[in-house]
Amino acid sequence: AGAVALASALMANTTLTTLYLTNNDIGTEGAVALGEMLKVNTTLRVLCVCINNIGTAGAVALSHALKVNSTLTQLQVSENMIGDAGALALADTLRVNTTLAGLNLSSNNIETEGAVALTDALKVNSRLVFMDLDDNAEFPDELYPEIVALLRNPVREAARAAA
Repeated sequence: AGAVALASALMANTTLTTLYLTNNDIGTEGAVALGEMLKVNTTLRVLCVCINNIGTAGAVALSHALKVNSTLTQLQVSENMIGDAGALALADTLRVNTTLAGLNLSSNNIETEGAVALTDALKVNSRLVFMDLDDNAEFPDELYPEIVALLRNPVREAARAAA
């Protein structure tokens, strides 16, 4: 209920740029409310919802929001059990989002299907310069070198230097 009320208040926010909600058990309902807020909020730059039990549905809601949000640059969703379905939704978003520069997906049970989708998304997204995928036990190790290479391409390096 707290995250829902906070998200409602932030729909009209014109000053808050960073919001850390780590370990507040906002759940899917809170993530959905934050997603709705992100669709209209033009001030928030950093959102951290780590360790909040948002699950796949919460990740999907945030993903949909980031298809229209043009101001959020950092999203941290570690330890939320989003799985491959959540990773697929975020990968789909990365194909169209042009502002997100950092994404923390550590400890989310992302396996091969999600890993491949995220890797493919990086091939068309040139804005993302940081993606944390640590502690996804079934994440295929062979994809890490490709992901690192994609994150370190010249276009991204120029963007990182300009930031």
